[in-house]
Amino acid sequence: MHVVQPERLVPITAISAIFWRLWAVARREKSSAGWVTLVMRSIAVYLGGCGITAWVRAQLSPIPPPPAIGGSDRQRLKEAPHKVSNWRDLGGLAVVGRGSAATTRMGEIFRSGQLNRMAKNKPISTGKYTRRQIATVVDLRSAQETKSAPNKCPGALKVPIRLDTIEHGTQTKAPAGLDEGYIKPILFNPAYLFETIRFDTAPAIITMMTFTQPGFCDNAVPRFFAKCADPAARPIVVHCREGKDRTGTMCALLQLALGVSEADVIRDFLLSNALTVERVEKRRVAISFLWLAVGAWRSFFLHTGRMDNLLTVQQSTITSAIQAVKVRHGGFTDEYWATMGVTSDVLSTLRKELVVSAENS
Repeated sequence: MHVVQPERLVPITAISAIFWRLWAVARREKSSAGWVTLVMRSIAVYLGGCGITAWVRAQLSPIPPPPAIGGSDRQRLKEAPHKVSNWRDLGGLAVVGRGSAATTRMGEIFRSGQLNRMAKNKPISTGKYTRRQIATVVDLRSAQETKSAPNKCPGALKVPIRLDTIEHGTQTKAPAGLDEGYIKPILFNPAYLFETIRFDTAPAIITMMTFTQPGFCDNAVPRFFAKCADPAARPIVVHCREGKDRTGTMCALLQLALGVSEADVIRDFLLSNALTVERVEKRRVAISFLWLAVGAWRSFFLHTGRMDNLLTVQQSTITSAIQAVKVRHGGFTDEYWATMGVTSDVLSTLRKELVVSAENS
């Protein structure tokens, strides 16, 4: 039996109160406004109040400012495809232990949010500095997400690697309502998301970095690494819905395998906040407004912080995941990669193909 939450009655009660107030004023002033007009005005007043409240709340409790984009990152951020969010090159990062000038190679591996808003018949270009078209798109979204927002990237090989279950440990299917990710539940049923199933992306990232059962997560890590090691598959763009959690974790693993320092891996992981800050601010206001409009007042007062955590990435998440690998596996050693299903041949090829010294760049 479905039980209506008491807070869901708030909009009806508020709109009714506004209606009777407008009706009383109309009678006193002998207005000709009809019932339909008064109802519409009541709804408009209520929604207007919700919008103002949501905006004021966002101004009074802003998200922490993201780190500034440094000069070393600007080359990596150049020439993002039109209408593609959170785009950047994984090249240009210093590699430890390969000489003072060794870096990851530019123009080979890219990361982004989903590609469903691109021009339909326009291939993805890697930019003027290489003038190459993307050859492979690695899609980390669920099958339902892909169906709802199919990629528009003609000419590229599409490789689905399903990471939609990592947030639920070893489960083989996501809980009800999360087939298309957490966006719809956070909009329309936040109590279910935050209280019933206690959804959180942080344990998912730790699980993905430390859980080494064969076949886990669609053999995601070895399959992705094998594609990156294949010259015929590059340039590659890897993405999920927002390009921050699933994509961020996968790219962090690749960077660590190539020898990028933990500090640079963490900095690149957090760069998503700087690249999506305007989008996140708009979403915060829109979600808060919707919560108020549909009567999810409990979530408005109690779950705003958790909403912010889902819309952004946190340094504590990636540092905890890296620390968990050190505790459970002794660090990102070749033995660790072997337990993840990545062979020594693939590791050797990756480091040969995707790391370049200054004199050979």
